[in-house]
Amino acid sequence: MNVYRYRLVFKRTAQARQMTQRDQMNFFRELFSGVLPLAFFEKKAKLAFGPAISVGHESLCEYVDVCLEKRMGMKEMEEALAASAASGFELSAAKSIPLFFPSIEKSVAVTEYELFPGSEDAELETRMAENMEKDEIIYRKEKASGEIKTTDLKKFVFSWKVTRPVFFVTLLLRHIQGVSVKPEAVLAAAGGYEGKVERILRKRMYWIDSRGELVVL
Repeated sequence: MNVYRYRLVFKRTAQARQMTQRDQMNFFRELFSGVLPLAFFEKKAKLAFGPAISVGHESLCEYVDVCLEKRMGMKEMEEALAASAASGFELSAAKSIPLFFPSIEKSVAVTEYELFPGSEDAELETRMAENMEKDEIIYRKEKASGEIKTTDLKKFVFSWKVTRPVFFVTLLLRHIQGVSVKPEAVLAAAGGYEGKVERILRKRMYWIDSRGELVVL
């Protein structure tokens, strides 16, 4: 049996942002099983997903790797997956990749987010700059068990930027040994922002090349 591996990239719109990661994975499994010529291994279709997305977040870069029994072009993929738009997902790219190419989970080193605060904060840049000069930025979260988990958020921040007059914050956050942090936690702890964040967009994922440069996956 011939097997062809594809990497699909979807936009996750506001309509789908209340889905959990598990809901999203199940959605794609069900969608693909009905419209794509899936290749099966030991009676199971082989799908691989990118890093988990938080409930409430939108995205321009939801990755799914899928193995097929035949080759498909972008137009054919778009037609087959057109029904996904009704559930808040839009196919934006599809490319063939080698069967043994590293997974998205193993490849991604940095993720870019845009956060849109619900209220203006004139001092946000100042607080961010001051806190990023510190040796560490400790974030504390209480688990369901009552245990307090502490994380040094500073080591996850690759870069940050505040844009005005359209007020939004760009955060590039590292993945460290498969661990990532929520951008809203960074905005609260490093920026001291206490208001509501109206919209969070996962914009791009990157790997880092041998020169230390960011390359879009």
